[in-house]
Amino acid sequence: MGNKLTAAPSLGSFTDPATFLGAARAAGERVERFLDVWDASPASSADRHLAKMVTGLNFADQRSSALGDWLRREATRDRLYRAWERDHDSPWADDLARAHDLLRP
Repeated sequence: MGNKLTAAPSLGSFTDPATFLGAARAAGERVERFLDVWDASPASSADRHLAKMVTGLNFADQRSSALGDWLRREATRDRLYRAWERDHDSPWADDLARAHDLLRP
């Protein structure tokens, strides 16, 4: 299973990053493996998927999970800000800004 999290807007047959990660987990893959690749990808498409994941995160659910903990990191918030700076004139800039704001401490 390739890491579709770095290609946008398509995730292949998966509708969103959460579905992709759920399928990876169901296939016996460690989610952290995909999060590490996602972290290392400087692609704008990876940042767009990141923003989508953050805006879909249930902030009321504070239970610890690999994905939730990873998304709530300060590094994720910083990455979204840098992505917004890079893509501020793109059609998806508002998505990046919204996700960044949701992660305010």
